[in-house]
Amino acid sequence: MAEHSEPDAAEALAQVSAALAESLDPAVVVSRVAASVRALLRCQGATVYRVEETTGTLVLEGVAGLGPEWSVGLRLPTGLGITALGLRSGHPVASDDVLSDAAIFLDAPMRGRLEALNHRAMMSAPLLSRGRVIGAITVADTLGRHFTARDLRHMKMFADMAAIALTNAEQYRAEERLRVDAEAANRAKDDFLAMLGHELRNPLAAIANAAQILDRTGPGAEAAARASAVIHRQVRHLSGLVDDLLDAARVSTGKIILRTTPVDVAASLRRLVAGLVSPRHRVRVDAESAWVSADETRLDQIIGNLISNALKYTPAGGVVSARVRVEGSDAVLEVVDTGDGIPAPLLPHVFEPFVQGERTPDRTHGGLGLGLALVKRLVEMHGGSVRAASGGPGRGSTFTCTCRASPRHRPCRAPSARERR
Repeated sequence: MAEHSEPDAAEALAQVSAALAESLDPAVVVSRVAASVRALLRCQGATVYRVEETTGTLVLEGVAGLGPEWSVGLRLPTGLGITALGLRSGHPVASDDVLSDAAIFLDAPMRGRLEALNHRAMMSAPLLSRGRVIGAITVADTLGRHFTARDLRHMKMFADMAAIALTNAEQYRAEERLRVDAEAANRAKDDFLAMLGHELRNPLAAIANAAQILDRTGPGAEAAARASAVIHRQVRHLSGLVDDLLDAARVSTGKIILRTTPVDVAASLRRLVAGLVSPRHRVRVDAESAWVSADETRLDQIIGNLISNALKYTPAGGVVSARVRVEGSDAVLEVVDTGDGIPAPLLPHVFEPFVQGERTPDRTHGGLGLGLALVKRLVEMHGGSVRAASGGPGRGSTFTCTCRASPRHRPCRAPSARERR
Protein backbone atom coordinates (compact mmCIF):
# COMPACT_ATOMS: atom_id res chain seq x y z
CA MET A 1 0.00 0.00 0.00
CA ALA A 2 1.29 3.45 -0.91
CA GLU A 3 2.73 5.59 1.87
CA HIS A 4 2.67 9.33 2.40
CA SER A 5 5.90 11.13 1.61
CA GLU A 6 7.13 13.31 4.51
CA PRO A 7 5.92 16.60 2.86
CA ASP A 8 2.55 15.01 2.09
CA ALA A 9 2.30 13.69 5.64
CA ALA A 10 3.17 17.09 7.10
CA GLU A 11 0.46 18.71 5.02
CA ALA A 12 -2.03 16.03 6.00
CA LEU A 13 -1.15 16.45 9.68
CA ALA A 14 -1.59 20.22 9.41
CA GLN A 15 -5.03 19.71 7.87
CA VAL A 16 -5.93 17.22 10.60
CA SER A 17 -4.77 19.65 13.29
CA ALA A 18 -6.97 22.38 11.83
CA ALA A 19 -9.95 20.02 11.64
CA LEU A 20 -9.53 18.92 15.26
CA ALA A 21 -9.36 22.52 16.43
CA GLU A 22 -12.68 23.41 14.80
CA SER A 23 -14.78 21.88 17.57
CA LEU A 24 -14.70 21.76 21.37
CA ASP A 25 -17.41 19.14 21.64
CA PRO A 26 -15.64 15.99 22.97
CA ALA A 27 -17.90 13.65 20.98
CA VAL A 28 -17.20 15.51 17.73
CA VAL A 29 -13.45 15.63 18.43
CA VAL A 30 -13.30 11.90 19.14
CA SER A 31 -15.20 11.12 15.93
CA ARG A 32 -12.84 13.33 13.91
CA VAL A 33 -9.79 11.73 15.54
CA ALA A 34 -10.93 8.26 14.47
CA ALA A 35 -11.78 9.33 10.91
CA SER A 36 -8.61 11.42 10.51
CA VAL A 37 -6.12 8.80 11.69
CA ARG A 38 -7.76 6.20 9.47
CA ALA A 39 -7.38 8.48 6.44
CA LEU A 40 -3.89 9.65 7.38
CA LEU A 41 -2.49 6.11 7.66
CA ARG A 42 -4.76 4.66 4.96
CA CYS A 43 -6.11 1.86 7.15
CA GLN A 44 -9.31 -0.13 7.09
CA GLY A 45 -10.39 0.98 10.54
CA ALA A 46 -9.52 3.06 13.58
CA THR A 47 -10.63 3.23 17.21
CA VAL A 48 -10.18 5.82 19.96
CA TYR A 49 -10.29 4.71 23.60
CA ARG A 50 -10.58 6.55 26.89
CA VAL A 51 -8.86 5.15 29.96
CA GLU A 52 -10.98 5.04 33.12
CA GLU A 53 -8.80 6.51 35.86
CA THR A 54 -10.22 4.35 38.65
CA THR A 55 -10.16 0.94 36.91
CA GLY A 56 -7.75 1.32 34.00
CA THR A 57 -10.44 -0.12 31.72
CA LEU A 58 -10.41 1.00 28.09
CA VAL A 59 -13.74 2.42 26.89
CA LEU A 60 -14.32 2.80 23.14
CA GLU A 61 -15.26 6.44 22.48
CA GLY A 62 -14.80 6.76 18.69
CA VAL A 63 -14.70 4.33 15.78
CA ALA A 64 -14.28 4.57 12.00
CA GLY A 65 -14.45 1.89 9.32
CA LEU A 66 -15.22 -1.08 11.58
CA GLY A 67 -18.31 -3.24 11.92
CA PRO A 68 -20.97 -3.29 14.66
CA GLU A 69 -18.74 -5.48 16.85
CA TRP A 70 -16.78 -2.28 17.57
CA SER A 71 -19.50 0.03 18.87
CA VAL A 72 -19.04 3.07 21.10
CA GLY A 73 -19.13 2.04 24.75
CA LEU A 74 -17.28 -1.27 24.24
CA ARG A 75 -15.10 -1.94 27.29
CA LEU A 76 -11.76 -3.70 27.11
CA PRO A 77 -10.28 -5.12 30.31
CA THR A 78 -6.85 -3.94 31.40
CA GLY A 79 -3.97 -5.63 29.58
CA LEU A 80 -5.94 -6.76 26.53
CA GLY A 81 -4.80 -6.37 22.90
CA ILE A 82 -2.20 -4.23 21.16
CA THR A 83 -3.74 -1.12 22.74
CA ALA A 84 -2.68 -2.33 26.18
CA LEU A 85 0.80 -3.05 24.80
CA GLY A 86 1.07 0.55 23.59
CA LEU A 87 -0.10 1.89 26.96
CA ARG A 88 2.53 -0.16 28.78
CA SER A 89 5.33 0.94 26.46
CA GLY A 90 4.36 4.62 26.43
CA HIS A 91 4.94 4.98 22.68
CA PRO A 92 3.41 3.69 19.40
CA VAL A 93 3.71 -0.06 18.76
CA ALA A 94 2.84 -2.12 15.69
CA SER A 95 2.24 -5.75 14.78
CA ASP A 96 1.93 -7.38 11.37
CA ASP A 97 -0.38 -10.06 12.82
CA VAL A 98 -1.88 -9.53 16.27
CA LEU A 99 -3.42 -13.01 16.25
CA SER A 100 -0.01 -14.68 16.17
CA ASP A 101 2.01 -12.06 18.10
CA ALA A 102 3.23 -13.59 21.37
CA ALA A 103 3.59 -10.13 22.94
CA ILE A 104 -0.13 -9.41 22.62
CA PHE A 105 -2.73 -11.00 24.88
CA LEU A 106 -6.18 -11.60 23.36
CA ASP A 107 -9.11 -13.20 25.13
CA ALA A 108 -11.58 -15.38 23.22
CA PRO A 109 -14.17 -12.64 22.47
CA MET A 110 -11.51 -10.24 21.15
CA ARG A 111 -9.87 -12.96 19.07
CA GLY A 112 -13.26 -13.80 17.58
CA ARG A 113 -13.89 -10.17 16.62
CA LEU A 114 -10.51 -9.88 14.90
CA GLU A 115 -10.89 -13.17 13.07
CA ALA A 116 -14.33 -12.13 11.79
CA LEU A 117 -12.97 -8.80 10.47
CA ASN A 118 -9.62 -10.17 9.30
CA HIS A 119 -7.99 -6.97 10.64
CA ARG A 120 -4.79 -8.53 11.83
CA ALA A 121 -2.21 -5.80 11.15
CA MET A 122 -2.50 -3.17 13.87
CA MET A 123 -0.77 -0.15 15.34
CA SER A 124 -1.57 1.65 18.57
CA ALA A 125 -0.34 4.76 20.37
CA PRO A 126 -1.13 6.10 23.86
CA LEU A 127 -2.70 9.52 24.26
CA LEU A 128 -0.69 11.49 26.81
CA SER A 129 -1.75 14.73 28.48
CA ARG A 130 0.76 16.39 30.85
CA GLY A 131 2.43 13.04 31.38
CA ARG A 132 -0.84 11.27 32.17
CA VAL A 133 -2.34 8.56 29.95
CA ILE A 134 -5.87 9.61 29.00
CA GLY A 135 -6.54 7.12 26.20
CA ALA A 136 -5.24 5.41 23.11
CA ILE A 137 -5.60 5.34 19.32
CA THR A 138 -5.50 2.06 17.43
CA VAL A 139 -5.59 1.50 13.67
CA ALA A 140 -6.20 -1.80 11.90
CA ASP A 141 -5.59 -3.12 8.42
CA THR A 142 -5.79 -6.42 6.59
CA LEU A 143 -3.15 -9.12 6.86
CA GLY A 144 -0.12 -8.23 4.74
CA ARG A 145 0.11 -4.60 5.79
CA HIS A 146 3.45 -3.76 7.36
CA PHE A 147 3.63 -0.60 9.45
CA THR A 148 6.95 1.15 8.88
CA ALA A 149 9.07 3.38 11.10
CA ARG A 150 7.63 6.33 9.15
CA ASP A 151 4.10 5.14 10.03
CA LEU A 152 5.09 4.98 13.69
CA ARG A 153 6.45 8.55 13.54
CA HIS A 154 3.27 9.82 11.90
CA MET A 155 1.20 7.95 14.48
CA LYS A 156 3.19 9.59 17.28
CA MET A 157 2.70 13.09 15.84
CA PHE A 158 -0.99 12.47 15.32
CA ALA A 159 -1.44 11.06 18.83
CA ASP A 160 0.19 14.17 20.31
CA MET A 161 -2.19 16.44 18.37
CA ALA A 162 -5.19 14.31 19.23
CA ALA A 163 -4.31 14.33 22.94
CA ILE A 164 -4.15 18.14 22.92
CA ALA A 165 -7.47 18.40 21.07
CA LEU A 166 -9.20 15.95 23.41
CA THR A 167 -7.76 17.65 26.50
CA ASN A 168 -8.92 21.04 25.28
CA ALA A 169 -12.40 19.66 24.58
CA GLU A 170 -12.63 18.04 28.03
CA GLN A 171 -11.45 21.23 29.71
CA TYR A 172 -14.02 23.23 27.79
CA ARG A 173 -16.76 20.80 28.81
CA ALA A 174 -15.64 21.00 32.44
CA GLU A 175 -15.64 24.80 32.28
CA GLU A 176 -19.11 24.74 30.72
CA ARG A 177 -20.35 22.52 33.55
CA LEU A 178 -18.87 24.93 36.10
CA ARG A 179 -20.47 27.88 34.32
CA VAL A 180 -23.87 26.16 34.22
CA ASP A 181 -23.56 25.18 37.89
CA ALA A 182 -22.56 28.72 38.84
CA GLU A 183 -25.51 30.18 36.94
CA ALA A 184 -27.85 27.67 38.60
CA ALA A 185 -26.42 28.52 42.01
CA ASN A 186 -26.88 32.22 41.30
CA ARG A 187 -30.49 31.66 40.26
CA ALA A 188 -31.07 29.53 43.36
CA LYS A 189 -29.64 32.30 45.53
CA ASP A 190 -31.93 34.89 43.92
CA ASP A 191 -34.94 32.58 44.25
CA PHE A 192 -34.07 31.89 47.87
CA LEU A 193 -33.75 35.57 48.77
CA ALA A 194 -37.10 36.30 47.12
CA MET A 195 -38.67 33.33 48.90
CA LEU A 196 -37.13 34.34 52.24
CA GLY A 197 -38.45 37.88 51.85
CA HIS A 198 -41.93 36.51 51.18
CA GLU A 199 -41.79 34.04 54.06
CA LEU A 200 -40.68 36.73 56.51
CA ARG A 201 -43.04 39.42 55.24
CA ASN A 202 -46.23 37.38 55.78
CA PRO A 203 -45.79 36.65 59.51
CA LEU A 204 -44.37 40.10 60.18
CA ALA A 205 -47.41 41.67 58.53
CA ALA A 206 -49.72 39.49 60.65
CA ILE A 207 -47.80 40.44 63.81
CA ALA A 208 -47.98 44.16 62.92
CA ASN A 209 -51.74 43.95 62.34
CA ALA A 210 -52.26 42.09 65.60
CA ALA A 211 -50.19 44.67 67.46
CA GLN A 212 -52.41 47.45 66.08
CA ILE A 213 -55.49 45.60 67.30
CA LEU A 214 -53.97 45.30 70.76
CA ASP A 215 -53.30 49.02 70.76
CA ARG A 216 -56.96 49.78 69.99
CA THR A 217 -58.61 47.28 72.35
CA GLY A 218 -58.59 46.63 76.04
CA PRO A 219 -56.61 43.74 77.48
CA GLY A 220 -59.71 41.67 78.21
CA ALA A 221 -61.42 42.05 74.85
CA GLU A 222 -62.06 39.04 72.61
CA ALA A 223 -60.26 40.77 69.71
CA ALA A 224 -57.20 41.19 71.92
CA ALA A 225 -57.15 37.48 72.70
CA ARG A 226 -57.35 36.63 68.99
CA ALA A 227 -54.58 39.13 68.21
CA SER A 228 -52.41 37.65 70.94
CA ALA A 229 -52.93 34.18 69.51
CA VAL A 230 -51.93 35.43 66.07
CA ILE A 231 -48.75 36.95 67.48
CA HIS A 232 -47.80 33.76 69.30
CA ARG A 233 -48.50 31.61 66.22
CA GLN A 234 -46.53 33.84 63.85
CA VAL A 235 -43.61 34.15 66.27
CA ARG A 236 -43.42 30.34 66.40
CA HIS A 237 -43.44 30.30 62.60
CA LEU A 238 -40.64 32.88 62.43
CA SER A 239 -38.66 30.97 65.04
CA GLY A 240 -38.99 27.83 62.92
CA LEU A 241 -37.71 29.63 59.83
CA VAL A 242 -34.74 31.04 61.73
CA ASP A 243 -34.00 27.65 63.32
CA ASP A 244 -33.97 26.02 59.86
CA LEU A 245 -31.60 28.68 58.54
CA LEU A 246 -29.27 28.30 61.52
CA ASP A 247 -29.31 24.50 61.31
CA ALA A 248 -28.56 24.62 57.59
CA ALA A 249 -25.59 26.88 58.31
CA ARG A 250 -24.36 24.63 61.14
CA VAL A 251 -24.65 21.52 58.97
CA SER A 252 -22.81 23.10 56.04
CA THR A 253 -19.96 24.22 58.33
CA GLY A 254 -19.83 20.97 60.33
CA LYS A 255 -20.74 22.67 63.61
CA ILE A 256 -23.49 20.26 64.68
CA ILE A 257 -22.24 17.87 67.36
CA LEU A 258 -24.29 14.74 68.00
CA ARG A 259 -24.81 13.58 71.58
CA THR A 260 -25.93 10.01 71.04
CA THR A 261 -27.82 7.77 73.43
CA PRO A 262 -29.97 4.68 72.83
CA VAL A 263 -33.34 5.94 71.51
CA ASP A 264 -36.44 4.00 70.51
CA VAL A 265 -37.51 5.38 67.13
CA ALA A 266 -41.06 4.08 67.60
CA ALA A 267 -41.46 5.89 70.95
CA SER A 268 -40.16 9.14 69.47
CA LEU A 269 -42.53 8.80 66.51
CA ARG A 270 -45.60 8.23 68.71
CA ARG A 271 -44.69 11.17 70.96
CA LEU A 272 -44.25 13.55 68.02
CA VAL A 273 -47.44 12.44 66.26
CA ALA A 274 -49.42 12.82 69.50
CA GLY A 275 -48.33 16.47 69.62
CA LEU A 276 -49.53 17.19 66.08
CA VAL A 277 -52.76 19.05 65.55
CA SER A 278 -53.97 18.23 62.04
CA PRO A 279 -57.74 18.22 61.74
CA ARG A 280 -57.36 18.22 57.96
CA HIS A 281 -55.58 14.87 57.75
CA ARG A 282 -55.62 11.35 59.09
CA VAL A 283 -52.25 10.39 60.57
CA ARG A 284 -51.67 6.67 61.09
CA VAL A 285 -48.84 5.13 63.10
CA ASP A 286 -47.66 1.54 62.80
CA ALA A 287 -44.45 1.23 64.79
CA GLU A 288 -42.56 -1.60 66.43
CA SER A 289 -39.78 -0.90 68.89
CA ALA A 290 -36.54 -0.13 67.05
CA TRP A 291 -33.58 1.17 69.04
CA VAL A 292 -30.81 3.24 67.49
CA SER A 293 -27.83 5.16 68.81
CA ALA A 294 -28.89 8.73 68.07
CA ASP A 295 -29.04 12.30 69.24
CA GLU A 296 -32.65 12.40 70.43
CA THR A 297 -33.15 16.07 69.58
CA ARG A 298 -31.90 15.54 66.03
CA LEU A 299 -33.89 12.32 65.66
CA ASP A 300 -37.02 14.27 66.62
CA GLN A 301 -36.06 16.85 63.99
CA ILE A 302 -35.72 14.14 61.32
CA ILE A 303 -39.09 12.59 62.16
CA GLY A 304 -40.82 15.95 62.56
CA ASN A 305 -39.52 17.30 59.25
CA LEU A 306 -40.62 14.19 57.36
CA ILE A 307 -44.13 14.23 58.84
CA SER A 308 -44.48 18.01 58.42
CA ASN A 309 -43.41 17.68 54.78
CA ALA A 310 -45.99 14.93 54.21
CA LEU A 311 -48.76 17.01 55.81
CA LYS A 312 -47.74 20.11 53.86
CA TYR A 313 -48.10 18.39 50.48
CA THR A 314 -51.18 16.30 51.30
CA PRO A 315 -54.58 17.89 50.59
CA ALA A 316 -57.33 17.95 53.21
CA GLY A 317 -58.80 14.49 53.81
CA GLY A 318 -55.55 12.76 52.81
CA VAL A 319 -53.70 10.14 54.84
CA VAL A 320 -50.16 10.22 56.22
CA SER A 321 -48.83 6.88 57.45
CA ALA A 322 -45.71 6.65 59.61
CA ARG A 323 -44.16 3.23 60.13
CA VAL A 324 -41.18 1.90 62.06
CA ARG A 325 -39.83 -1.61 61.67
CA VAL A 326 -36.63 -3.61 62.13
CA GLU A 327 -35.12 -5.20 59.02
CA GLY A 328 -32.16 -7.41 59.86
CA SER A 329 -29.67 -5.16 61.63
CA ASP A 330 -31.38 -1.92 60.51
CA ALA A 331 -34.09 0.29 61.94
CA VAL A 332 -36.35 1.63 59.18
CA LEU A 333 -38.61 4.68 59.39
CA GLU A 334 -41.07 5.14 56.53
CA VAL A 335 -43.41 8.10 55.99
CA VAL A 336 -46.02 7.60 53.28
CA ASP A 337 -48.61 10.13 52.14
CA THR A 338 -51.46 10.25 49.64
CA GLY A 339 -50.62 13.78 48.60
CA ASP A 340 -49.36 15.76 45.65
CA GLY A 341 -46.55 13.38 44.72
CA ILE A 342 -43.21 14.34 43.22
CA PRO A 343 -42.63 14.92 39.47
CA ALA A 344 -39.94 12.65 38.04
CA PRO A 345 -37.56 15.53 37.13
CA LEU A 346 -37.73 16.84 40.71
CA LEU A 347 -37.31 13.49 42.46
CA PRO A 348 -33.47 13.31 42.29
CA HIS A 349 -33.24 16.83 43.80
CA VAL A 350 -35.74 16.75 46.68
CA PHE A 351 -32.98 16.55 49.30
CA GLU A 352 -31.10 19.57 47.95
CA PRO A 353 -31.35 22.87 49.87
CA PHE A 354 -34.09 25.30 48.81
CA VAL A 355 -35.73 22.75 46.47
CA GLN A 356 -39.52 22.63 46.68
CA GLY A 357 -42.43 21.41 44.63
CA GLU A 358 -44.41 23.74 42.40
CA ARG A 359 -45.60 26.79 44.30
CA THR A 360 -49.26 27.72 44.21
CA PRO A 361 -50.33 31.38 43.99
CA ASP A 362 -51.61 31.33 47.57
CA ARG A 363 -48.28 29.81 48.78
CA THR A 364 -50.11 27.22 50.86
CA HIS A 365 -46.98 25.05 50.91
CA GLY A 366 -44.64 27.80 52.10
CA GLY A 367 -41.34 27.12 53.84
CA LEU A 368 -37.76 27.62 52.77
CA GLY A 369 -37.10 24.22 51.21
CA LEU A 370 -34.59 23.28 53.92
CA GLY A 371 -36.50 20.58 55.79
CA LEU A 372 -35.61 17.60 53.60
CA ALA A 373 -32.04 18.81 53.10
CA LEU A 374 -31.61 18.83 56.88
CA VAL A 375 -33.18 15.38 57.11
CA LYS A 376 -30.67 13.94 54.64
CA ARG A 377 -27.65 15.49 56.31
CA LEU A 378 -28.73 14.56 59.83
CA VAL A 379 -29.52 10.98 58.81
CA GLU A 380 -26.10 10.68 57.16
CA MET A 381 -24.44 12.11 60.28
CA HIS A 382 -26.02 9.18 62.14
CA GLY A 383 -24.54 6.74 59.61
CA GLY A 384 -27.84 6.13 57.87
CA SER A 385 -29.44 6.88 54.52
CA VAL A 386 -32.71 8.34 53.26
CA ARG A 387 -34.45 8.00 49.93
CA ALA A 388 -37.60 9.33 48.31
CA ALA A 389 -40.01 7.59 45.94
CA SER A 390 -43.16 8.70 44.15
CA GLY A 391 -45.39 7.52 41.35
CA GLY A 392 -45.58 11.10 40.09
CA PRO A 393 -47.98 14.04 40.48
CA GLY A 394 -51.10 13.19 42.48
CA ARG A 395 -49.82 9.73 43.47
CA GLY A 396 -48.31 10.45 46.87
CA SER A 397 -44.76 10.09 48.16
CA THR A 398 -42.73 7.73 50.31
CA PHE A 399 -39.68 8.73 52.34
CA THR A 400 -37.61 5.94 53.86
CA CYS A 401 -34.85 6.40 56.45
CA THR A 402 -32.57 3.48 57.29
CA CYS A 403 -30.16 3.46 60.21
CA ARG A 404 -28.24 0.72 61.93
CA ALA A 405 -30.08 -0.59 64.95
CA SER A 406 -28.36 -0.26 68.31
CA PRO A 407 -26.69 -3.63 69.12
CA ARG A 408 -27.68 -3.38 72.78
CA HIS A 409 -31.34 -3.16 71.92
CA ARG A 410 -31.78 -5.48 68.96
CA PRO A 411 -34.47 -8.09 69.53
CA CYS A 412 -33.02 -11.32 70.94
CA ARG A 413 -34.47 -14.81 70.82
CA ALA A 414 -35.79 -16.21 74.08
CA PRO A 415 -33.36 -18.60 75.85
CA SER A 416 -34.16 -22.27 75.67
CA ALA A 417 -35.05 -24.29 78.75
CA ARG A 418 -31.57 -25.86 78.74
CA GLU A 419 -29.93 -22.39 78.56
CA ARG A 420 -32.09 -21.16 81.48
CA ARG A 421 -30.87 -24.07 83.59
